[in-house]
Amino acid sequence: MYKKLSTKNLAIIFILLLVVVLAITFFNDESKQNTFKSILVSVDSAMVSKIIIYPKDKSKNAINLVKDSKGWSINDNGKTYSADINAIMGMLSALKELKPTRVAAMEQDKWKEYEVTDSAAVRVTTSDVNNNILCDLYIGKFSYQQPKNQYQRQGTMSTYVRLKGEDEVYCTEGFLSMTFNADINSLRNKTLISSSPENFKKLQFIYPADSSFTLEKLNNKWTVNGLVADSVKVANYLNSISNLNSNAIVENNTGLITQLYSMKIEGDNMSGLELKAFPADSINGFILNSNFNPDTYFGGNQNDLFNKAFISSKTLLNN
Repeated sequence: MYKKLSTKNLAIIFILLLVVVLAITFFNDESKQNTFKSILVSVDSAMVSKIIIYPKDKSKNAINLVKDSKGWSINDNGKTYSADINAIMGMLSALKELKPTRVAAMEQDKWKEYEVTDSAAVRVTTSDVNNNILCDLYIGKFSYQQPKNQYQRQGTMSTYVRLKGEDEVYCTEGFLSMTFNADINSLRNKTLISSSPENFKKLQFIYPADSSFTLEKLNNKWTVNGLVADSVKVANYLNSISNLNSNAIVENNTGLITQLYSMKIEGDNMSGLELKAFPADSINGFILNSNFNPDTYFGGNQNDLFNKAFISSKTLLNN
């Protein structure tokens, strides 16, 4: 009788243990499913008034990008710079709907492997006009997977990320670190002129001595000081300066004397533009500045910026 009862009791205990194991497995699976988010971050760009980027290089200061009635600017140690709107839009686009492809890790001891610790990651926060946090994200390791077969033209780029306050590490598609691991200069507005060439109607080139001239559209034809210009040459030139950019930002612009060269542009659907060139050293040649981006100065030698903008009248006339 004792043995029969013992066997029965063992069977009951075994069944109970099996139920417990199955329950734990079920709830763990449910927990894992609940951990996976279909969307990690969803940011309405219209709501964002501030972006703070804490660089991977912790010796550098955080980058503060702020939007006001005039647009986006960079605040750095008491200085304010006009920001590159395309770079800002790229960031907001990346955060508009950030989707994970999988959960890479669920515990803090894996953070270092995926470079999402406080010290290794690029941290990005966005907030609204009332300083309410809209997004707080740690951007970590980047990986690239070669095409799996000859029919797949491109490989797969992935970035590992973590949300502040959560243990999970997610894998997302794309190269977020390239978008956000930027320095101040790369985010500054680098544009001197921006307008459609179809808007241009009159350009006054004010040069030393007697080399000044006016390029003007009269009776649907471009003229140089009243002489009919070569339409192809004019079109090529206007296209080349309609979106004039440069990476050659010059920080020290003190001591500039009166400009030697200037160009004033008038036209439709645009405010008057003025580009100025100041004589500088042998490295920069000339330092250029425009009222489109008045707080930024550019070296004229890089990419032949000065010669690209300030041409002679002869280059626009028929040979």
